[in-house]
Amino acid sequence: MALLRVATVAVGAATALGATFLPLSTGLNGNGGLAIETIGNGLVYFGGQFSTAGGVTVNGIAAWDPVAQTWNALQPGPGVQTFDVRALSFNASTLILGGGFSTISGTTIPANLVGEYDVSTGTWHSIGNVDTGNTGGFVRAVQFTAPFLNRIFAGGLFTGATGAPNATNIAQYDGVAWSEVGAGLDNEVHCITLTTSGVAVGGSFSNTADNGVNLNHVGFWTGTLWVALSDGTARGTDGPVHAIIEAPTASGVGTEIYVAGDFFNAGNTPATSIARYNVGLGVWSTVGTGINSFGFINTMALTASKSHLYVGGSFNTAGGNTSHNLAVWDIVAQTWSAVVATNGEGTSAEVKAIAFLGQDPVPDWALLPGRHAERAVCSCPVQRYRISHALCEPLALLIRFHHGSPDADGA
Repeated sequence: MALLRVATVAVGAATALGATFLPLSTGLNGNGGLAIETIGNGLVYFGGQFSTAGGVTVNGIAAWDPVAQTWNALQPGPGVQTFDVRALSFNASTLILGGGFSTISGTTIPANLVGEYDVSTGTWHSIGNVDTGNTGGFVRAVQFTAPFLNRIFAGGLFTGATGAPNATNIAQYDGVAWSEVGAGLDNEVHCITLTTSGVAVGGSFSNTADNGVNLNHVGFWTGTLWVALSDGTARGTDGPVHAIIEAPTASGVGTEIYVAGDFFNAGNTPATSIARYNVGLGVWSTVGTGINSFGFINTMALTASKSHLYVGGSFNTAGGNTSHNLAVWDIVAQTWSAVVATNGEGTSAEVKAIAFLGQDPVPDWALLPGRHAERAVCSCPVQRYRISHALCEPLALLIRFHHGSPDADGA
């Protein structure tokens, strides 16, 4: 599994003019990574289905130190068993993990599908178990929702949580106990995001688990009710939602909810895999012409300036422009751009996750992990990728490469 490091090096360009992919270090083994989280301690955390990082045994969760250029395990443990971390979320000094694991390695701490790690003290804590119904499920999304409700939400495909036997595919933890989120949802949850309108949830579901509310792949939890994203005649999207993010409108007045995944329509609005919803007006809108048909988007990340939205997934065009698996939406100009490097455009295969490491006025770094089978070294080299962006904000992406493909298309 290769990792790519990304650093901003100039101002004034929305695309990656002058960018270059360069070797960095050895990456992750196994089936690849699924999540990235950045926190205030300077480390970058990667979750996925791997047992080693740079030759260090880590078991599903690893911390990269960009200063020392070293991989670190979360001890004691290390990591989780089985090594399957699919979601990460951070608040204060606490890192929450979700996935398909059952225990913290080397401990007796209960941690079925969810775990909590205090990065300031280097200690694991039990927050109970998810999937107490023993359905063989998994957690695919975790999210702190402070200050709204001030709870941890976990979503995926499961039945029950400690003290909440009827929690169906989504549950909430208040620091003391787990509880149901209304009636739950009737299918898998892919993403959970805190917005000003409530906790936004996306996935493969159609309705609440009791069939009481029709949502169609996306909805808000207000704290007491499930609410659909409706345009008055149709609700939600006609396909799965993988990512949700709130961003300013083009005018800067108010916000919109960007929804991305694998669909063709949002409400009654034709929109290929990405659309935006104005909560106040109850209106769905397109995001330019979106991406090419039969492509899909896995992830979105908003720059600290909230002026540009990066999207990643599996696609060939965005806004009609050639954009292999990675593209940028200019929120003010309402235009799409490709991410272009000196050794190619975009990535050679699917982008799984994107995270910004924060705004920085000087050149900084970021990381992109993904499977990379072309290399002779099994653990695969890490890459760094220098980009030019208007506000010099470092970027991190998770990429899955095709066997034998170059680091970037056209390289």
